[in-house]
Amino acid sequence: MLLAIDIGNSHVLVALCDSSKHRIHQRWRFSSQVPRTAEEYAAWLQSMFYLSDLVPQSVSRISLASVVPNLTEPLLSMCRLFLKREAYVVRREHIPIATDLSSPEQIGIDRLVNSFAACEKYGAPALIVDFGTATTFDLLDANSCYLGGAIAPGIELSRDSLVSRAAQLPAINICACQEAYGKDTISAMQAGLYWGWVYLVEGMCARLVQTLKADNVNVIATGGLASLIAADCPTISIVDHDLMIEGLMRLPE
Repeated sequence: MLLAIDIGNSHVLVALCDSSKHRIHQRWRFSSQVPRTAEEYAAWLQSMFYLSDLVPQSVSRISLASVVPNLTEPLLSMCRLFLKREAYVVRREHIPIATDLSSPEQIGIDRLVNSFAACEKYGAPALIVDFGTATTFDLLDANSCYLGGAIAPGIELSRDSLVSRAAQLPAINICACQEAYGKDTISAMQAGLYWGWVYLVEGMCARLVQTLKADNVNVIATGGLASLIAADCPTISIVDHDLMIEGLMRLPE
C-alpha cells in the first residue's frame, strides 16, 4: 500500500492507497497551522491507523509532496519513526509533463501534480481550478504541456481578511446563496463572497478556455470548496476532490 502525503498551506492530507488499482482506502486531514514534532505526528498517525484497524506494516512505500518547507522534515522524520520507511519526496523533475514557463523553478509542486493527474485521468487540453488557500488556475494544451496559470486569493482567505480589517463585520460561514444580495450584514457578506467567487471563477475559466483555442477542454475543480462554487459555474465540467492524491498514486516510481 502507498501512503500519500500532501502538505498544503492550510491542511496536510494523508491517504492510504492501493496504487495498482488507483483506489483510495482511507483519508485523514489535519491543520498545517499548528506546529508539531515528528513524535506528535507519529502519535496522531498511529491513532488513525488504530481507529481504522490498520497496521504500519501495510505501508510498502510513501510518496510526499510539500509546498510548506518547514513541515517537510518533521513529516519525513515521522515516516522514519512510525513506519520505519524513507519517504519519496516528489520534486519537479519527477513529474512527466512538459512546461512552457519563463521560470519553471517557481511553480508549486502541487500544481504540477494536479496537472499530471488531470492529464492521466481526464486527458488534455485541460484547465484545473484548485480551491485551496489560494484559488489557482492551471492550463494544459492538447499535448499535455503546462502553459501557466493564474493565482487569486482563496475564498476563505478573503473572508478572513475582510473580517479582520472591518471592525463591525462578523465571522461567517461560507455557503451557497440563491440571491446575490442580503437583507442583513451576514447574508450580505455571504452573498458577496459566494457570488463574487462564482463569477470570478466562471469568468477566469471562460477566458482561459478561450486562450486554448480548442474544443472539449476538460475544466476540473478540486480543493475544499470545489463542489460549493462549481455548482453555479457551468464551465466547470468535473469536480475531483482526490486529484492531488490521484497524481501521487500515478507518478512513476
